[in-house]
Amino acid sequence: MKSVSLLSHLWFAAALIACTVAAQQLPEPLILQIKHLAKAYGDAYAMEDVEGRMIQRLSPGPDGERVLTVFGVKGFRSGVRYRQYLAMFVESAAENDEKHYRLIDVMPIGRRTVPEVPGLDAKVTQGSRPGDLTIVLPALDNTKNADPNALRVMTMIHLQLKDGRLIEVEKSPEASRSSTKEKPAPSKR
Repeated sequence: MKSVSLLSHLWFAAALIACTVAAQQLPEPLILQIKHLAKAYGDAYAMEDVEGRMIQRLSPGPDGERVLTVFGVKGFRSGVRYRQYLAMFVESAAENDEKHYRLIDVMPIGRRTVPEVPGLDAKVTQGSRPGDLTIVLPALDNTKNADPNALRVMTMIHLQLKDGRLIEVEKSPEASRSSTKEKPAPSKR
């Protein structure tokens, strides 16, 4: 029994170290941008959840390589409130070959009754115009139950980058109609 407990503690410690190493491997200019955003979106008591930083590089756009990030801010009003944010940057080279990250847009994505992103694995497709994107993120959702300790259901967040703004979009009515079976018309007797 003690060996199982020891193994679980070792696994937990290894997972924490892996998260910390992953967060430290982000480029320093990007870390600085994320820190500024976390400070701007927090209050006097809130601080960034450093282990919650996630990054995904997307296909290059007209201005350079796009970088999608998720970061968290915790401790609002000196409490336990936590909020996730999704930000998109464009990576480009500065004069002295250093990387520069220009913010495109940022939006809140996590709260008690809205989906929360546990890992960044976005599926991205090009939009109809240059620079536009459609982004689909896997997320956890507990909207059916307001209890924060309730089990969450896997869902998808659908976003669009349109005219330089990230917006959450609903599934099209055609897609939801095609996924449900049509009921047969009642027969007249």
